[in-house]
Amino acid sequence: MKDPTVELKAGKGVRIPMTAETLPFVTAALRDIELAWDSAENVTQFWNLLDWPNTAEDAKYGDRKWVAINLRGEEFRVTVANKRGELALDFRSWWA
Repeated sequence: MKDPTVELKAGKGVRIPMTAETLPFVTAALRDIELAWDSAENVTQFWNLLDWPNTAEDAKYGDRKWVAINLRGEEFRVTVANKRGELALDFRSWWA
């Protein structure tokens, strides 16, 4: 069952509770992205500079890097995807 305080709607984004735990997590993730972005001259350099512990490769969704925390028993991720040099940023709760 999905937590009613965490919503994900196509084209609408994600809504999470702003708490003493989530705000620093999201801020730190965005800071990591900004530091890598400001230091890179191209997408490849950015991708190499973004040093996040979780990675996956997928033909459909592209290469992904993410950081995660436990939010009310579910994993909340901030993900950067790189699909053929096009970058995307995703905020999402992952339910079992």
